[in-house]
Amino acid sequence: AQFLLDFQAIPFIECALAHELVAHGPSVHYYVLGVKLALCRQPMDLQAAATNAKTAVSVACDSPDAWAVLGHSRYCSGQFAEAREAYQHAADLPDEAQDLDVVLMRIVELSLKSQDYELARETALRICMTTPSSMSWRLVGMAAYHLGNL
Repeated sequence: AQFLLDFQAIPFIECALAHELVAHGPSVHYYVLGVKLALCRQPMDLQAAATNAKTAVSVACDSPDAWAVLGHSRYCSGQFAEAREAYQHAADLPDEAQDLDVVLMRIVELSLKSQDYELARETALRICMTTPSSMSWRLVGMAAYHLGNL
């Protein structure tokens, strides 16, 4: 199902999810994929995404992927403070989320918007340590500028 999501093969994803549900029962992976499917649809099914995300977190509260998709669903529905909390929780867990770079970038973006420049700088530096890029260093510079640390 993840492969189909990566290639936006929406018509086939529901069949793959149904097969996974029958074969393995409801799992955190099933609900995470359900959130991703709901967010891939046009228009996005924000209600289904929110429901699946909350269920994923309740099934496995120590899963960074569950917290990441909870953040994604809240971000897409405009609940930015709640999204940042979910992303921060995903980033703080010992295991890494599959899309950790996206999670960290969103933390930086939302921290800059809420004028929490110290958290934005620390998170951007964390991105630079794992996957340095011109974008990650640009984010460090933006936060440092706002902090007066240039």
